[in-house]
Formats: sequence, C-alpha cells, structure tokens
Amino acid sequence: MLEQQASVKKYANGDYVQRTVDTTEGIIHDQYTFGNCFLLRKHPALCGLIAQRHAMHFHEASIAAAGSQGMITSAAHLYNAAQQSGLLSHDIKWPDMDHVIRKQGSDWIFVGQRPKQGMEFSTQFHLAFGIGIHKFAKDYNSDRAKIDSKRSWQKRGTNRKLRNHARQVEVLFQRRAKDARQMAPTRATDETMAYVGEIVANFLHDTAGLERQAMTGMTSVEILHQYKLAIQADNVALKFNIMSLYLRCIELLRRIQRYCLEHAPYDYVKEEFDRDALDMNQILPHIFLDLVGYPRHHEPMFPKAVEFLRETIEKHGNRELELVKSRLLDVQSQDRSGREEAEPSFQNPQEDSISFETRAMFGDCLIGILDENMICQMPFRYRG
Repeated sequence: MLEQQASVKKYANGDYVQRTVDTTEGIIHDQYTFGNCFLLRKHPALCGLIAQRHAMHFHEASIAAAGSQGMITSAAHLYNAAQQSGLLSHDIKWPDMDHVIRKQGSDWIFVGQRPKQGMEFSTQFHLAFGIGIHKFAKDYNSDRAKIDSKRSWQKRGTNRKLRNHARQVEVLFQRRAKDARQMAPTRATDETMAYVGEIVANFLHDTAGLERQAMTGMTSVEILHQYKLAIQADNVALKFNIMSLYLRCIELLRRIQRYCLEHAPYDYVKEEFDRDALDMNQILPHIFLDLVGYPRHHEPMFPKAVEFLRETIEKHGNRELELVKSRLLDVQSQDRSGREEAEPSFQNPQEDSISFETRAMFGDCLIGILDENMICQMPFRYRG
C-alpha cells in the first residue's frame, strides 16, 4: 500500500518525464525540456491507463485489508441487528453499507438469510467469523472437545473474506469458494486474451445470464464491445472508496468497545475484550446477547451501540456513494462537446473501394464531392 501511495504521488505531484530528464546530465539535459504535464498533454490515454492501474491496485488492497480484519462484516451485522430489533428504524438507511452488502451478497455476509431475532444474531456472527457450526449443536460439549479460550481465539482469523467488487480485479486472482481468500494470480494476469475473455464471460453471465459458450459465436468486434461495457460497469466499484468505509467501521467499533470497557467492566472484562485490535469485532456477539435477556452486572450495552451506529449513519451514511457520483460527474464534464461519445466504426472507408491504379492517377489528396444529383465529382486533375 505504501509503495502504491509513493507511486501515485510520483505521477500526480510532478511531471515524471521532465523529472527523468532533469536527472540526466550533458547534452540530453541541455536539448530536451518538455515542461510540465508532458504525459497528460501528449499521451492522455497512457495517463488514463496509469490511473486505472492504480485504482485497481487500491481497490484490491482495500478489499484485502477490510476482508482480513472483518470490521466491515462486523458493522454489517450490527446494522442488521439494530434494524431487526426495532431500535433502529428501517427508514434509517446506511447507503454505503447497503451497497457493500448488495455487492457481496447478503447470504455471504450473514452466512445465509439475515438473522432476525434472538440467538440468531450472535450465532450467525460467529459463523461468519469461522466458528464451526457444530459448536452450536445442543449436545456439543466444549470440555469433551478440549476447546479452551485460547484455541477458540485462534479461530478468529478464519472469517469470511470480502470479494472484489470490480470484475476486472476479481479475474486476476483465484479464490477458494469457502472464504474467498485471494490465493494466487490467474492466467489472466499474464495473458491479455485470457483476461479479456474472463471479463466478458463474467459480464455476460452477470448481466444476461449467458454461459461461457455464448462467446464462441461472437466476432472479435462484438467481444471488444462487451469488454468496453464491462469496464464501464466497473466505474462505480473502482471509484467507491472501500478503505474509507473500512476505517469508518473501525472508528465505530472502537468507540463501542471503549464504552463497554469503561461503563460495564464486569460484563466486558478487559483481559478478554481488549487483548488486541481484533477484539473490537468479538465484543459484538457478546452485546447481541442483550437481545435474549442474558444476565448482566451492568445495564445492557446494545442500545448504546445502536446509538453510536445511528450517529455514524447520520454523519457519514452515504458519503462514499456521494463521492462516487462526484467523481463520475468530474469525468463526464471533461467532454466539452456535451454529446455522448460516438461508437467507433469498424467499416472500411469509402476510398478503399477505389483501386490502387486509379488512386495513382491523382495526387496525394483524392477528394470526391457528391452534387445535388448524388453524382460524384472529382475537381482535381489526375496526373497523366
């Protein structure tokens, strides 16, 4: 992440080409002065590719960090429990979180249908964080299985990871179906045609329900057109700052954790719920037990957690989606014509229908003009 940040600053805060020339000495430095923004002025398409590459790397790193630590998943479970319990009105929406849940799939975040009552909130939270379902069986005996608190804590690292939202990033990595962990680069990383094929196949499956075999009857132009549509569809995913939402969830969970440790020290013992950073996740299923009347030494903490959640939603609930809209509008506003971009034509130009022998009779410019009777007139003499 730090390397990517340094690379972005190198391109954004100065002129890469001119800075490279300035590092040279002698005749090269004396003869060449390109000025600022050389790449943007001379090679805007290259700048777009560089920006796209950094956006993809940032998206992949953000999803990996957020999925590994689990704070977004924890906040999603709290958001659902707050609404299902009635302490947070269904009219109060968290658009940024709803967007993530929709992209990930509700079944993936909640390990099945959304929990709606009682022990479901705590149980499905534990399932999402890798606790085996057998531990919730009625006849399960933890003493017999010799599962102590330390070994149980080691299980927390197996939580479900987040999937990449951007299709063009997702095809670059292999994932295990169980936890969606990115294991290794795929063949699409090094082979352009495999990369394009995977993106188009996934796009057609997601948008039209077509299987991969549908591509066999498509021409190269049709495949390129579908590839363009797939890349355009990824604009929202790449411009949605998942890292910012992840940090916001950390702030929310840390606030809840600190309040519980301070105001309910006998229910939330410091040695158990403040061992390391990930304990801000593990405090939530214990809070969910308030919804089943679990005996406490202090007043229930769940209402206070919902209060903190409501404040976060009211302050930053749709911040990332609003920023996505502004970023997309900024890109569209660069089209000064105000018109939609015309699709490029792959048809041969009219002059290709004229033989080389006929073209050789004229000069460098061959201009044909259609008169009012649609008769072609060539006002220039031929050479002969």
